[in-house]
Amino acid sequence: MLTDDVFFVDKTFTGGQSTTATYRFNSYRATYRYLFYDGPQWRWWVGGTAKIRDAEIALEQDGVSASDSNVGFVPLVNLYGDFRFAGKWRFIVDFDGLVGPQGRAVDLGLKVHYDVNRHWYVGGGYRTLEGGADNDAVYNFAWFNYAAVSAGYRF
Repeated sequence: MLTDDVFFVDKTFTGGQSTTATYRFNSYRATYRYLFYDGPQWRWWVGGTAKIRDAEIALEQDGVSASDSNVGFVPLVNLYGDFRFAGKWRFIVDFDGLVGPQGRAVDLGLKVHYDVNRHWYVGGGYRTLEGGADNDAVYNFAWFNYAAVSAGYRF
């Protein structure tokens, strides 16, 4: 329920009435990394990520609805670290991010992986995603924190 009237995408939504809000943010990425350090325990890669973001914010109230959607390209810097600390166990640092006048995007994962065999691994850890835009058309920031579980296959 809105506490005050809200003007959104050329429509007014009245305060005090039941309102449905939808926030959708999809992210599609492709990353290229270059191994620049290969030590006895640590390995580090640096590269770039091409991110496509697909976002929508929508409000609906008593037959009145408005939606603002946007699809765009976001270039990111990628840093990936792999620390082998015990036999088949590895600590992973995975970062995508960039800050500019249009806004910012920061995605950081801290995980532990277990190598099941030469190809398969399983893992889990913490991931945070923060960012948004502050320009003439949009002001929107979000910060998500979550647990991550992963499984993968290496060729």
